[in-house]
Amino acid sequence: MNSEKRIISVLHHTHWDREWYQTFEAMQIRLRDVIRHIVTMIENHQIEYFYLDGQTCVLDDYREIVSKEEFSRLEELIRRGKIQVGPWYVLADEFLCPPEACVKNLEIGMKTAKEYGSFCRLGYLPDTFGHIGSMPQILKEFGIDCAVVWRGTNPSDCEVWWEGNDKSRLATLVLSTRDGYYQTFLKHQDYERELDAYLDFHNRKRSWNCPVLMDGADHTVCNDDVLKKLRAYENDRNVQFQEVLANQLCERLLKCDIQETVKGELRDASKIYVLSGTWSSRMYLKVMNQKCVDAMVHRVEFLNAWEAGKSRSEALLEHMWKKLLVNQAHDSICGCSIDEVHSDMESRFRQILESANQYADTVLEQLYPYEYMDSSVFNEWLHMIHNTPYQERTLVTAVILVRKKEDQGGIALYDGDQKLDIRIAERVEKEVFFHHSFAEPWYEDAVEYRIEVHITFQGMEHRCFQIKTCPPEAECPPETVDFISNEYYELRVEEGSVSVRQKLTGKQYKNQHIWTSVPDAGDSYNSSWLEGQETVLGKIETVQCRKDCMKQTMVIRWRLEAPAGLDVKRTGPCEERKELTITTRFQLIPGSPLIRVHSQVHNEAKNHKLKIEFRMPEIEYHESDTAFDLVRREVRKPSAGAARPNEELEICQDPSNSQIYAGDIQIVHIGMQEYEVEKRGEGDVCSLTALRCTGDLSRRDLRTRGGGAGPGYETPGGQCIGDWEFDYGLIYGRELFSPEHVIELKTSPIIKQSYVWSPDERRLWLTGNILYSSYQYSDGGWVLRMFHQKDWEEVINVRLGRTGKVWLSDLGGLKKEFLGEGDSFSIRVPGCKIITMRVEEL
Repeated sequence: MNSEKRIISVLHHTHWDREWYQTFEAMQIRLRDVIRHIVTMIENHQIEYFYLDGQTCVLDDYREIVSKEEFSRLEELIRRGKIQVGPWYVLADEFLCPPEACVKNLEIGMKTAKEYGSFCRLGYLPDTFGHIGSMPQILKEFGIDCAVVWRGTNPSDCEVWWEGNDKSRLATLVLSTRDGYYQTFLKHQDYERELDAYLDFHNRKRSWNCPVLMDGADHTVCNDDVLKKLRAYENDRNVQFQEVLANQLCERLLKCDIQETVKGELRDASKIYVLSGTWSSRMYLKVMNQKCVDAMVHRVEFLNAWEAGKSRSEALLEHMWKKLLVNQAHDSICGCSIDEVHSDMESRFRQILESANQYADTVLEQLYPYEYMDSSVFNEWLHMIHNTPYQERTLVTAVILVRKKEDQGGIALYDGDQKLDIRIAERVEKEVFFHHSFAEPWYEDAVEYRIEVHITFQGMEHRCFQIKTCPPEAECPPETVDFISNEYYELRVEEGSVSVRQKLTGKQYKNQHIWTSVPDAGDSYNSSWLEGQETVLGKIETVQCRKDCMKQTMVIRWRLEAPAGLDVKRTGPCEERKELTITTRFQLIPGSPLIRVHSQVHNEAKNHKLKIEFRMPEIEYHESDTAFDLVRREVRKPSAGAARPNEELEICQDPSNSQIYAGDIQIVHIGMQEYEVEKRGEGDVCSLTALRCTGDLSRRDLRTRGGGAGPGYETPGGQCIGDWEFDYGLIYGRELFSPEHVIELKTSPIIKQSYVWSPDERRLWLTGNILYSSYQYSDGGWVLRMFHQKDWEEVINVRLGRTGKVWLSDLGGLKKEFLGEGDSFSIRVPGCKIITMRVEEL
């Protein structure tokens, strides 16, 4: 035996799901007790170090319910380097976390950690349900060199290079046992036998050059006697245990001679489940999450940048982001918690939207005030801010108020001397309640006009239009037609489904947008099919096609009779049927290749998956996006048979943040984050999941997973009974594909009526095949972020509305390359690269 003992790092930790099988309020009290125990153990020299699960939200949660004196004990240990925190604010699910939320998660987490004197260089990802391919790039851009992962990869070595989509590489420690970070045997009487087995398993690996023992598990910490047990184990064995912090683990990992490389997205379930059914569990949470992120990015952060931070709202924005980020914890946003947790999440989502709307109202009122007290003042100016840098002709819907005594029955809108074509969609006489913090509340009899108007924007810009009252003008009434069309498409219903003719190529796409339902005997973590299951097709009941001077719409009402649920043995559908009613509106706008779709679903059935199918010829591959990545995927056939114990079957579903490319179809969506492409007959079918209805947190009788994944609690809220709405868009023909379409779907111009005129102003515009991500204001400068989705080099052109000093920076804000002074810049962007530009005034 070698006389030199093998050093094994011991990382004392706890994995803290802030809500899961208990509500946050219950877990917060348990967190208090756990942190008290950790602090006492360190103060009593029972352990030397502790790692607080890589997320700083626990510090906020703990501080809320303890005294200042008690919190200061924890803070002192963090500053002394005894307890390490960060780098994340919350351990979020990677596939369900939009790009800018992922950035904010690290930005706020690292900022918080540094405020306590802690900086963690470890990209700690111990329990995420698989990993996105851009994560190495994201972590490297924040100065993080190492990572720890468990799920999604099962290499031969315990230490690997993880190569991201842009070829960035992270030294990565792979937790190689099936239990991963979840190691509790030091609590047991026979810990020596279990520790022997743990070491023996790792010694059989091809490489274990950075030995580590993860001492901790979900919602629990080490016992008082942990060091006594480790020292006793060392006495007659050739090992030595050393307690470490995460940074020490990084140092040891970086010294390893790493031989193996894993690449891109990590979704291998051969070691441990990756639980991909969570992409569709409680889909309404994913939709609300995306809407909240869009509100934060495209309204709140954008307006803060537009006004150059004059409202001094940095603390408010951080507060709002924190409230949103805690909803993205992997057991929260994944929809795999108890009903009470998800009810709390819905409340937080609504609060975020209310805060975002009030913030926007406050900023806009400062920029373009509205006068409601002085009846002699007419609020005659309509301000529009286009909040994306792309050129776009769009249909704008605006609400205009006119005092009743000033109303003549109609309104007109002018761009300078040019009268614009508008459509008055609605005119309502009503009492309006005005309220402002620095003026008295006021009631006014008014007329509310909802108008539609086509506006061409050249990029990120402000336009100002004049409102004039006038007598009612003759309008073209909506016309009933047999089909709808614009320059790009013709849509009609044929043979019980939607048919699309692409005018530029003449291609016909039949059997499009078919609503289907299949039984699902799964739980919140995984779908599970039934042997010999049948698909129920939606039947079209009514079709109404109308066109007016602004748009054309086709409204289809479907009826779908699905089984009410499963039979008693859960081996097949029950005999009772429930009727689902679905109303879908397709909208075509002149000049736009984006078919906007809005669906309303009334669901009464349980244990089924509701999908929208698009039939297509056989294709070689399909693509979908995750945060800062676009992944090419194989077309697969559905798996057959049943999972063996501890096995998770691979099925056809894939994740999507907001874009899908399959054959000649591009699908963009808001929060519908699961889709499937599978071979069927002589062709392929692309399906977008709308609902997956299940009533159990976890079960142990699934065909697709050989064991449980959590507590076996009933979760009737997961059946998604009720009314749901979905927004998505379709583009047919590869010559029309563009990442701009997803931004077009997610954003709309910001509108404010005012008595103050302001000149038109163009701030920013882009040309080149690149995806715009955000426009923010930070530390006295403007930050523009973009992502190049393809793997080849692209030249983009950025034009500014004013001359400035411009740098390329990393995600953490560090300036990397000075591009110069000016108002126009051409940038060569490498493939799959995140680009962050910082602009400062001269």
